[in-house]
Parts: sequence; C-alpha cells; structure tokens
Amino acid sequence: MPNLRNLPELGEIVNELWGLPIPVRGADTIFRGGLKFPARRGLVCALHGGPGSGKTSLSLGLAAALAPFGIRTMYITAEEQAADLKSRTNGLVASEFRRLSFFPAADSEWLQIVELDRPGPKGNMLRALGAQFDKIAEDIARWTAEADEEGGPPLPCRTIVVLDGLHDLARRCDNEAGTSQSELQAFIESCKRLEALVILTTGVEWESDRSIDYLVDVAMRLSLSTEAVYGTKPDRSISLTKARHQLCSPGAHGFQLSGQKGVRFTPQINYQLDRLAIWEPKLPDQLLYKRVLCRALPARQLARLEKSRPVEFEEVVGGTRIFARSNVFLNGQGSGGKAGLALKIAISPFFRVRDETLVDRPEKVLIISFLYPREYYENLHERLKRTRQAEYRAEKAPSSRIEVIHLYPGFLKPSTLFNRVMWALDESELNGDPFTAVVVDGIHNVFIQFPEIERNQLFWPQLFSMLGLRNVSTIITHTLLSLDMGHQQRSVDDSRSDPLRHALVQKTDFSFEIDPAPLLDGGAPPILNCFSVRTQSAIGQAYSGHSFPYWHRDLHILLIASPASGDNVANGPSEL
Repeated sequence: MPNLRNLPELGEIVNELWGLPIPVRGADTIFRGGLKFPARRGLVCALHGGPGSGKTSLSLGLAAALAPFGIRTMYITAEEQAADLKSRTNGLVASEFRRLSFFPAADSEWLQIVELDRPGPKGNMLRALGAQFDKIAEDIARWTAEADEEGGPPLPCRTIVVLDGLHDLARRCDNEAGTSQSELQAFIESCKRLEALVILTTGVEWESDRSIDYLVDVAMRLSLSTEAVYGTKPDRSISLTKARHQLCSPGAHGFQLSGQKGVRFTPQINYQLDRLAIWEPKLPDQLLYKRVLCRALPARQLARLEKSRPVEFEEVVGGTRIFARSNVFLNGQGSGGKAGLALKIAISPFFRVRDETLVDRPEKVLIISFLYPREYYENLHERLKRTRQAEYRAEKAPSSRIEVIHLYPGFLKPSTLFNRVMWALDESELNGDPFTAVVVDGIHNVFIQFPEIERNQLFWPQLFSMLGLRNVSTIITHTLLSLDMGHQQRSVDDSRSDPLRHALVQKTDFSFEIDPAPLLDGGAPPILNCFSVRTQSAIGQAYSGHSFPYWHRDLHILLIASPASGDNVANGPSEL
C-alpha cells in the first residue's frame, strides 16, 4: 500500500484476527485491536471503581455494544432492579448504532438479569455463586449452540457474564476474617470454566482489592475526579493496569458515558500516534495547485461587482500557487477576515500543473473553530460559493461542503479534542466521503480561553503530526491582538503564543501575513476594508515582498490595482 512504512505489531495483528472486537469508540486503541482470550477461552476481567465511577454503566455499555454480534449477556446483581438496568441501557449505545438493522430490537433478545437473594447468616455468597455457575454453564452452552446455528462471525465467546458488586457479595461471607485467598481463587477458577467473558465489578479499598488483580486476566480501574475549580466538569478516567494475554495500551485514558454517542473511551494521544506511526507522512503534491491567490478582480471593476453586474477576474502576475496537501498559516493583526480567506482557500478547486485543467473533485472541509459558531461558517460558505461561481465561471468549479466543530471556551481536555478531530476524519474516510481540507480557525483564542490545551505544549505538534498523515490540506489562522493608543499601537498579546507561531512558520509550507492596508488605485479614493496578503514563505516558488493582492473582508474577494494605474502590480511569486 502507498505510504505504508511498516506493518502493525504482530501482537496487534493477533488481537485483530483472534480477539473479541469491542465496538466502542477508542477501545480498538486501548486493547490494540481486540480482547484476546486464553487457550481455554474463559476470560475474567476485574473492573474496580468507587461509588459513581461508572462500573455498572460501562459493563452494560460493553454488553449492549456486543449484542449485534449475537453475544448474550447474563447480568447478576444483588442491588439493582431489573427494570432500572434495562432502562439504563438505552443511553449507553450511540444512537446511530442503535438504528442499525442488525441491532436487537428488544433488550430481552440479548440481556438476562438475575437478581440474587441475600444469603442467610451462615451462607457464603462466593461458594453459593460457584455452585450456581455450574448451572449457568448449561445456559451458556445452550446459548452458544443457538448462536452457532444462526451463524455469524466466529468469536472467542458467545456470552458475557457480569457480576455487579463482588466486593459487597464478599463482605456477606460468614467468616469474620473476610474472604480468604483460597476462596477467592476458587471462585475465579469457576468463572473461567464458564468459557465466557466474565466482568466482575468491585469497589476500592476492600480486603481483596489488590489480590484479585493477580487472579484475573484483565484489570481496569475507573475514577471520577472533581476539581475544586468553578466551571470544570467531572473527569472520568479508566486505567488499564493488566492484560495478561495480549498487547495493550496500559495507563490512564479518558472515559465518557453521556451524550448521543453512548459509552466511549478517549485514548492517550501518544498511543493514537503510535498506531499511526506505520504510515509515512504525506508531502505536498506539487502536481496540483489552487489558483486562489493567482486570480483577482481589478479595482476598477469593483463598482460593477457591487451592482451585481458581470465582472472579469484576471490572473495575478506571479501569484502564489498553493499546492495540494500543503500546510498554510494565515497570520495578521486585528479582524482581517482571515476565517473567510482560509475557507476560500479550502473550497477553491485544484488545477493540474502540466496542462492547467481543472480537477473535477468536490471539496469537503472540516472546520475546527475556537471563535465562531457553525452558523457563521455556513453563511460565509454560501457567500463564498456565489463569488466562486463568478471567479471560475468558465471552468464550472465543483461543489463544496463544510462540517464545523465549534469549541466553547472552558476546560477542554487536549486528548478529547485530538480524538474528536481524528474520529471525524476516520468516520468520513470509512463512509467513502473523506475531507479534503482542515481549517483550524482562531488558535490565538487557545491562549486566552482554553487553559487545559494551553498547558499541554505538545498538543499542537501532535495534532499537526496526525493531520500530516492524512490526504488533506491544513489551514491555520492566528490573530495578533493590539490596541490603538493614540499614535502608538500596543500589542495585548503576552507572548505566550510565540513558541507556537514560530513552530507553525517553520513547519508550514505557505505562510501569509494579512494586515490592514487600504488599496490605492491610481488617483481614485482608497478602497477601505482591504488587507494586504503578503507571502512570507512558499515551497517551490520564488517570491517578492513588493507585490501582493488585497483581501476584501466584506466582499470576500481578492483585489489588485487596475493595470492602467501601474500601482501594486510589480512581479510577485513565480514558479521556479
């Protein structure tokens, strides 16, 4: 395959071929492809967590996600009511997933709830459960036979057994010293004999909290932390501390329960990049280019455009060609309409260098906004499309679409944003409708309104490394904030963003400065609301700093001085 640097690790291939796939977002990274069972097939997982950490919800969410594979779940509980558990499953599966034709229509098709009775004063719950598991094994064997008759993919197990609240059951044992190690070991062995995926949810800080991790195959710990900072949300995390039979991604990962996407994980960024390291970074394709900075409207025709009359855009002598898969950085002072220019670049069509023919490919843009809501970009997109029809009238420019991720100010976690962007790109590729460009608008706001991302200095290199592996162009906008203090302009940027700007300039393929500069067209009055677009760097091209087009932030077009005036038309960038 093109751009494939190395094959995945052997352990990951084994997990994908013989493991149990976990169709929960992010689980493929945590378990590196799947949950691998031992040779005797029974796998026991301990899920530790304090009150409210999400043990019950995670267990139910995993079971519901595996139901379409024909896997049934026996949920054993001594505390929860069956009706409450069944109603909870409705919000633990993504709404899109639940609407699929192969998802079970009713919970009764895959979920059986067993409510345990409290033992008598001389009863031992673990021994009683061990004895009951022999009878449960008969039900599991019957379920497996029915699933085999119905067909379906070969899986290492056909049943999930969830025992909710093992710590509470162990405390009810009759021996005063608590549950002995031998009793606990015998119970775990009875779980393994079921040849199923057995999930044991336990509390923390009970007498067998640590010893059980030595006996089970997989151990995970859930936590719910609440910081004493106004405005922060409770942070759920899951730590994978042990996976005996397989390659995995140990350590702490994010964990979410609410929302339309149901149960999902947010893996560490490092592990996401490790899985992507088998791919070669994609370099700019200098066989395709955008003419967006090579075509502008002469200033003398501006009055015709404002009166909705036909106009003729002209080629800018030495205009900068922006190649496919390039990283573009737009920087400047004040509100210069950089979001509009970035989107204009993103939706502009490509042309082939060898014969100057237009590439008939629809443009699809993902906008990551630290500034404006979705409606702003939708309105901007509609205005840009009308302008594009006038600019590319002869070539009949292809259509374009946008999707917006609007980020509200607050304590947004870097891993949450990274995974959200990566999953949006993955989803579009799996649907056969990939994005062609990514616009990151207003990164200066990160250093004012997003403290968690600001503190993580490696976030931006990691995000751009991930985007560099995609077949997309990346366009970033940044604004220098300043105040007019009479005869002096004073910057209100406290230099916290300087390292990011320097990194962007060094790593980007094209860098432009967009600054206030009214267009002077001979003896005519100056055209206001214009901003000079100065090329600072451009791969594969030579450029001059004395010639540049102007960006009209209200009309969303590029302007040049009328050729007759002789102003602002000196040679600019030209192809080497």
